[in-house]
Amino acid sequence: MTNYRLSFTAASFFLHESIELANLYIELNDWNKSVEALINLNSNKRSISTIKRESSELVLRLKNLSDELLNRFITTDADDAKIILLYAILKSYPIIKLFSLELLYEKLNMLDFQIQDYEINAFFRKQEETYEEFAKKSDASKYKIKQVVMKILADATLIKSTKDKTIVKPIIESRTATLILEDSDKSYLKALLMNDNEISMLGVV
Repeated sequence: MTNYRLSFTAASFFLHESIELANLYIELNDWNKSVEALINLNSNKRSISTIKRESSELVLRLKNLSDELLNRFITTDADDAKIILLYAILKSYPIIKLFSLELLYEKLNMLDFQIQDYEINAFFRKQEETYEEFAKKSDASKYKIKQVVMKILADATLIKSTKDKTIVKPIIESRTATLILEDSDKSYLKALLMNDNEISMLGVV
């Protein structure tokens, strides 16, 4: 796996903040100026250092969106925006994409809608055995990584909640799915829980 980035613990899903930052970027056409504007708007709510740390992750994610997806992200409804943001997150952090493919997608195909704690633990043990970047983390950091992955999936509504880990198959707008497929490949749509038949119906070669 390339780019084994684990910095998503600094900012979980952050839908509202991501939309706010994306709107600023559309207006200013400069990510640094957009972050500065975000700090000015929110410095009375959170510390500047916290906003900067969170914003670096949000910029990383939003930069992974095509211009058309970025514009759609700020103009569409909340459910569609969640899908677009999760796609950006999957592109930014391969471990979350892998988790969705290996657990959610595979279990959904077997009509097994419940993720068990032992399956989550087994996935992360495999990461520890395979990737030095994960293995060298402290136990506390590994625990936080697991917690934030589950929170991201819950906030994106791919599972019911962090406590009730029932898989929820989203209804993805065909235009959004098409833009994602044109921007990358079908593995991302599978990580968003679309099956091969649904993907083929998009008609994208």
